[in-house]
Amino acid sequence: MRWAVFDVDGTLLPGTSMERLAVRRLVQSGVVTGSMLIRFLLSGLRDLALGGIPGLLRNKGYFRGIREEELSVFSERMVRRSVVPRIPSAAREEMEGLRREGFRVLLVSGAPDFMLHPLALAIGADAAIGTVLETEDGRFTGKVSGEHLYGPEKTAILKEKAAELELDFEKSVVYANDSTDAEHMRLFGTAVAVNPRPGLRREAGRKGWRVVRWNNVVAAP
Repeated sequence: MRWAVFDVDGTLLPGTSMERLAVRRLVQSGVVTGSMLIRFLLSGLRDLALGGIPGLLRNKGYFRGIREEELSVFSERMVRRSVVPRIPSAAREEMEGLRREGFRVLLVSGAPDFMLHPLALAIGADAAIGTVLETEDGRFTGKVSGEHLYGPEKTAILKEKAAELELDFEKSVVYANDSTDAEHMRLFGTAVAVNPRPGLRREAGRKGWRVVRWNNVVAAP
């Protein structure tokens, strides 16, 4: 089966991430307090020192203590109001063209799955794979359950899910923006570098991958 696989942060959402938008709105609404942010920053410095960027990305302390149901409802609203309007028209047109050609659409992102699934529903994607966060007694602990989908973990999850999705890598296409995505992009018969950072731009030049610029021109809250 042919799939069009899209990264979200920096790709469908140029210049930002779903979590960044979420935390900003949670702070504005008072759900995430100043003390929660300070606690996250202190633990984040520790995680960065011990585990580098991957260690820091696994720290979801700003969600600690928030009820699962509350964050799910919040995410659905945020996706409608702040995420979907930021997706560039060029990205939407590319996705629609692929659908007409018979591709199915898959979102793969390090963003939490409770944010990614509402986005998939909103834009008509056929499937989504995001990072799962740990919960206890219906509240988020601020930790990742399993692996954070970053760098090689995206490669691993795509290989793991290939049989279930009937994913034919050679006949499928992938879109991403960062050098940390290059590993899983190499799995595909066609790869497209979107708004690529320098490392991915160099890799795209070496591999002959198409490079596109998707710019967000829509103001969203």
